[in-house]
Amino acid sequence: MTFNTYLFIFAFLPACFLLYFACNHLKKYTLANISLIIMSSLFYLYGSIYSMLVVWASIVVNYAILQWMKRSKAPKAILIVGIVLNCMGLLSLKYCNFFIDNVNGIFHSDFNLLKLILPLGISYYTFQQIAYLVDNYRGEVPEYSFIEYSLFILFFPKAIAGPILFHSDIMPQFQEENRRKINADNVATGLYVISIGMAKKVLLADTFGKFVDFYYGDIASMNSTLAILAMIGYTFQIYFDFSGYCDMATGICLLFNIEIPTNFNSPYKSYSVIEFWDRWHITLTRFFTKYVYIPLGGSRRGTVRTYVNTLIVFLVSGLWHGAEWSFVLWGLMHGIMLILNKMFRQKIETWNKVFSWFITFGFVNVAWIFFRANDLSQAMQVIKQIAQCNFGDIGSSIAQIFALPEVMEVFNVLHLSEWMTIKLPYFMVCSFFILALVVILNGKNVIEQVAEFKPTVRKSIFTAILMVWSILSFTGVGTFLYSGF
Repeated sequence: MTFNTYLFIFAFLPACFLLYFACNHLKKYTLANISLIIMSSLFYLYGSIYSMLVVWASIVVNYAILQWMKRSKAPKAILIVGIVLNCMGLLSLKYCNFFIDNVNGIFHSDFNLLKLILPLGISYYTFQQIAYLVDNYRGEVPEYSFIEYSLFILFFPKAIAGPILFHSDIMPQFQEENRRKINADNVATGLYVISIGMAKKVLLADTFGKFVDFYYGDIASMNSTLAILAMIGYTFQIYFDFSGYCDMATGICLLFNIEIPTNFNSPYKSYSVIEFWDRWHITLTRFFTKYVYIPLGGSRRGTVRTYVNTLIVFLVSGLWHGAEWSFVLWGLMHGIMLILNKMFRQKIETWNKVFSWFITFGFVNVAWIFFRANDLSQAMQVIKQIAQCNFGDIGSSIAQIFALPEVMEVFNVLHLSEWMTIKLPYFMVCSFFILALVVILNGKNVIEQVAEFKPTVRKSIFTAILMVWSILSFTGVGTFLYSGF
């Protein structure tokens, strides 16, 4: 189940909301938590019974390890066992075929690939539970019951694509009695943010996604113009896809009076790769910094070791995103660029801001090619096609992708559709790319929207229009890109 489906919008979310606050109204707080656990389990179950069983097995095993660690005279050894078990679970389910494929390639063997299905959210709740184990070992975690721990891991708004939460982020909030009542302001803000996130996903990300999929489905027949547009198109697609998800997750949590950490903060406004990673997938960067970079020594052991630690973190980050060498190379590219930014920071800070933004945005665009491509060979094919400068027509098939039916219907009513088709055949294509860039560079992020939000008639109408338009555009289940990582 994803947020952009009729089932979620019209059945699951309202039922979950009403059930949770009905239990709270009766002051059955434990039952209210259990209701969220049950509904969140159903959220995983809708993906597959396999996903639900895996997440529950992970919860039970990790909670048992926590209890064992508290009673053990060698808690550090138990912590290591817990971390190893979590990593083994993730590696076996996510990277087993990657390992087999590479062994076959190196040793010319013919081991069969396993028919594995990646459980929903495993990359997120595995890291979440590793963080919980480490923090518990350090004595930073208060005593929580099994029900509270289960809710922390299962809570459905962050199941698909994070954020990666620490216990301190939300667990204390579930214990605050003043959050147990429906808050009209939070509901209004939540619906407003949800509508914006849904529009980003359904109207922008999915439209760019159709074009990008069309291009990658037949790269050989495309020209350099389409290659460049596909590169930028994917840059926009993943931005609005992930931003839209983060907005919706934030809004849904607000309905339940829960505030989650910011995970996405206008990253394409960045003037350096350092700044980009302060803004993109913030909680993943936070996790790697606290539990990988700092334990490796961080920046405390000299310049060379700092750069080595940075590369290790980005290689792991690349591999975390996907079991392909193209992801590893993507991580390596970002790691190297970030190191160069650190080495020449003083010089870079003297650059013109527009030039700094252009270099950063251009690098991010090129790096996304390796992220989107099926493998390194396909990525190099795209790079080669751009370098050939074989510019040509966009084509009517591409123009048709961006001609949203509801927009074209408006043009029909205004008797402009035929004129636009003949005189301005690429009007909608240009409009989408320009609109995307304007929103990215001038639009307010969810932090600003929530902080400044005040219910007004105009905002209510705006929310209703975006919500209805997005819902009417549910032509299929468009999965969120980060749900696969």
